[in-house]
Amino acid sequence: MAQGDFKARTIKDRVAVGDDCFTLENLPDGRTKITPSPDSVAEPGTDVNKALLQPIENKLQELDEITIIDSGTI
Repeated sequence: MAQGDFKARTIKDRVAVGDDCFTLENLPDGRTKITPSPDSVAEPGTDVNKALLQPIENKLQELDEITIIDSGTI
């Protein structure tokens, strides 16, 4: 990435009413499926996944590999 190519992303929190409510469904094999069932979702929020986190990890790795030379002056 060349200098000046960085584009900050807007990360949004999920905003919902009833985020602690779920629907339970008994499956034929004896398991129970739990499905989120909020009353309303005003903002779904930003997905936290590889597409969001991998560029951060890559940059941290790149910065970790840089050799810093301390000349004693700033």
